[in-house]
Amino acid sequence: MSTLLGINHFWPTTETRNNHRSASAIIARYHNIKQLSHPNLCHVFDVSQSHSVGFMYSVSSHYPTSLASFLASLPNTRLDDFDLATRFALQLTHALNHLAENNVYHLNLSLKNILIDENAIKLSNYHLNYITDGGCLGNVSIGYPEMLAPEVMCLGDPTVLKYVEKADVWTLGLILVDILLGLNHRFPANTPLSDVLSTDYKWLDTLQQDLASINTPDFLIEFIQLCLTPSLISRPTFETLLNHPLFSNIPQPLPLSLNSSSITLQDQYNLHKLTNPTFIEVHLQKHGVTSIPSIERLPLYVSVTSTQANFDSDGPNTTGIYRDEIHTYILTLFDPTEINIPSFTSTFKGFSEPWSVYIKSLPTSSKTKAKPRKPLTLKEKNAVYQCYRLLTLKQVIAEYPLSKTELLREAAIDIPPLLRAETWSCLLSIDPNAPTPEYDLLDKSLPTQSDHQLSLDIPRCHQYNTLLSSPDSHAAQTRILKAWIHTESPLKNVYWQGLDALLAPFLALNYPNEGRAYVCFKVFVGKYFDGLFREDNSVALRKCLKRIEYLVAMHDPVVASHLYNLGISPDMYAIPWVMTMFAQVLQLDRIYHLWDTLLQAPPTFPPFLVVSLLIQLRESLLQKDFSACLLQLSELPPIDIESLIFTATEMWRQTPPSIYTLTPQTPLIPQISLPDLTSIIKDSLIIDFRDADSFSNHHIQGSISYSSALLEIIKHKSKAATAVVCIYSEVPTTADEAASAFELVVQGGISHVCILASDFSRMPSAVSMCCCGAVPQCTTDLLRELGLH
Repeated sequence: MSTLLGINHFWPTTETRNNHRSASAIIARYHNIKQLSHPNLCHVFDVSQSHSVGFMYSVSSHYPTSLASFLASLPNTRLDDFDLATRFALQLTHALNHLAENNVYHLNLSLKNILIDENAIKLSNYHLNYITDGGCLGNVSIGYPEMLAPEVMCLGDPTVLKYVEKADVWTLGLILVDILLGLNHRFPANTPLSDVLSTDYKWLDTLQQDLASINTPDFLIEFIQLCLTPSLISRPTFETLLNHPLFSNIPQPLPLSLNSSSITLQDQYNLHKLTNPTFIEVHLQKHGVTSIPSIERLPLYVSVTSTQANFDSDGPNTTGIYRDEIHTYILTLFDPTEINIPSFTSTFKGFSEPWSVYIKSLPTSSKTKAKPRKPLTLKEKNAVYQCYRLLTLKQVIAEYPLSKTELLREAAIDIPPLLRAETWSCLLSIDPNAPTPEYDLLDKSLPTQSDHQLSLDIPRCHQYNTLLSSPDSHAAQTRILKAWIHTESPLKNVYWQGLDALLAPFLALNYPNEGRAYVCFKVFVGKYFDGLFREDNSVALRKCLKRIEYLVAMHDPVVASHLYNLGISPDMYAIPWVMTMFAQVLQLDRIYHLWDTLLQAPPTFPPFLVVSLLIQLRESLLQKDFSACLLQLSELPPIDIESLIFTATEMWRQTPPSIYTLTPQTPLIPQISLPDLTSIIKDSLIIDFRDADSFSNHHIQGSISYSSALLEIIKHKSKAATAVVCIYSEVPTTADEAASAFELVVQGGISHVCILASDFSRMPSAVSMCCCGAVPQCTTDLLRELGLH
């Protein structure tokens, strides 16, 4: 199976209104209308810019027969079938009315861009005027001279008119005249352009008689005369024309009904582009579309008072470099019923399994047993696999929220890029298809104290991204952030630098659906940034940074000791990571992969990403001094996102919850609760820091009475332990009291060290105790086991 695509290409202008980048503005404007769907419109699949040459292209559905070629094949180049002509009129009116309802005006109507598919009209090229802002942003042809309305002839720029859509109404009348009276009725072949551009319209004087002479029905004549009303005010709109008696006995076209769980033509195109992003560019270059020809860089005109600026080859007065031609491409379609699913296995089970269950399922010989998932880039480049994933996730999302459990299970495997926006929404417990009145009803124009800062931050946010660098996107970001500020101010939340970066992924995925982007952003901030965007966030930020310090010491004591000895604490490097969830330091494609996992995780997970990043940089950090370490942590090298996610996830799953929920005061050494210790005590190494008499009198079976001489033994024994738990008579509250446990981390480099957050006297009866007398038999047994006794 296959479908035919039509490709327009054009060059963006280099100077635009307000000096905004043309390409980014064009793409943003395309996103505003990409959801337009109507039985009589050619769907626009894509508007993009070439990565190498710089031209832009739009891709639409296409049909080989145009109305011009259809009429040319008829005797006298005119249509004798008045019923068919009436159906054509109805379909065109419906299509143009649908565009007008969405503030889109064709203004480029001609017999060439009206296509025919089995006696059904398919209107093409309707998007060019809108996406180029009437030709301001791109060198495209807006309007054929023989099809222009009189007001356009006089003013030149129809966008300044109050009734822009009525220019298309006039052109509709001209098209019907050409259909019924022939291609050469108004302007015989070789008519001079000056006559074409004349507004005398002498042929209008005899139009009624000419139409009547071929027995045109009265209602059809009246309809055409209404369209060709010279007075702009008196000329009807498309909505009025749809109620004309001409259409009273014709069934109205049914709206397009799409199965939300099926693979659409848009999906088919997106799958091809996902796996081969440049296939359209390569096709155009094979047909000679490379760079702008030198002859076409010459000035379009030179005025008598012109200055050198008028001769600038990149200026707005260059000749139009738009080619009124369509390149066609046959797109091979995937058959969902014949998909052989590639083998991409995954052992990742998400975050739903409790820590206590997961830790007991691990073999005792090693702490990290799971294997990393297949690299996402390989999956995303496999079109067949992505087609399968689209079918699966579409069905699950269509049944949301009833399918929430299944959604979590599927998201744990991977999230298809083409459904990322909808999947993220569901992961945040938001129905992706639900209306967003809480955003729509807000007044986003009210001033805030952060307006000046927003005007500085937003233009700098992810400006390498074509969509986010557009003025339309900047305006959308401003509206969403102002809405957030107004709704969060009663909760004492304020705008901090970095919120713009947090919003960017949601807006890029959901644009132009600002409501959904806002709701997702608001829920995301509320879930993962509790207290961090308060006016006084010092308590929440200090707690978060302390948690990072403990987790680094627990999972990589060598790095923790190195940074500690250099005097580098998390507040010197981790604040931008924590406040933006890496959105300020990673590009969007990396953020998407990282947040795919993050949005499935609980709020306690983000600090593990920081620890995982430090572990990934450990070899380099350990070789650097204070200044070099800080420089690397502020200017990150390329990061392996898959490895980062895998390591962070495994650490979270193997870390007792109390380690990252309790907040002790001792440096580097976290605390573990008594219930968590009870869960893992059989696989833990217990180090008893009480005095020798207390130990010999009563201690946990298998524990070691600490002595500096046993440091190497403890280090050896700890390799197979889930945790190294330090027990005191009373829980230490100062660095001096915890100095001996600190020695395990700093000098011994022992991982998974923690302090029991309970006095020894509160040990439950379920814990096996031992009384070895004056000689600690447990320690002697340990030495014998290691061959040291």
